[in-house]
Amino acid sequence: MASLDEVKKIADAYERSMPAVNVPIRDKTLLMAVPNLKCLGFAVTANQREPATNAWIFGFKPGEIFFDVGSNNGLYGLMAAVVSGCEVHAFEPHFASYHTLTRNIYLNKLQDRMLSYPIAVSDAEGCGKMFLSSITAGKSLNNYGDARPSDDPIWNATIPQGSVSMSLDRFSELTGIVPHHIKIDVDGLEPEIIRGAKGLLANPKLHSVMIEIMDQMESHRTIHQTMLDAGFTRFVKDEAGTFYFRS
Repeated sequence: MASLDEVKKIADAYERSMPAVNVPIRDKTLLMAVPNLKCLGFAVTANQREPATNAWIFGFKPGEIFFDVGSNNGLYGLMAAVVSGCEVHAFEPHFASYHTLTRNIYLNKLQDRMLSYPIAVSDAEGCGKMFLSSITAGKSLNNYGDARPSDDPIWNATIPQGSVSMSLDRFSELTGIVPHHIKIDVDGLEPEIIRGAKGLLANPKLHSVMIEIMDQMESHRTIHQTMLDAGFTRFVKDEAGTFYFRS
């Protein structure tokens, strides 16, 4: 049996053992924690995985506010903070991804202008279950509210985790924060998030919104008209999602 001193050394080594890699982005460098191969994949493909998303973020102005909904390990929030000089609020309910996201914030010394929240953004406040497709950090295709069983293991979100939900309008009401840009990429709950953000969508301070619209899902087919009705009549469709801009 290990002595207390030996256990302390092991615990200290474990705390410091998570590796991190340098990720060059334009003329900046991000530090990204890589607890597993999934997160390493995010780091090594950062410059080419979603070129349209990168270009959109690089167009933000210093000091603007960015809401990163479904932040995962925080790659795009980090880009907005480090490269574009934005204030970032990142929302990620998956427990392991949230840990990695928050670690990335501190690795890059961004804690004064990038905050993470373990919130499942939806259309209402509540307490419920987040159903995970994997307990691995960086894994996407999770679902808040209902299990999503599937024969395809990538989509099979059935592992329960306790979670709290909140709408973007309620978050803005509580904090007084109104974003200039919002990215919504949560693999299914986008319609609920849009319903819970009607106040923000009507606010002229909000310049642009990126949404991953899944056209094969009936509930997603109303999102486009909702955005047009809110005044976001300029849009660009891309593999990463649809980018809406206020006219």
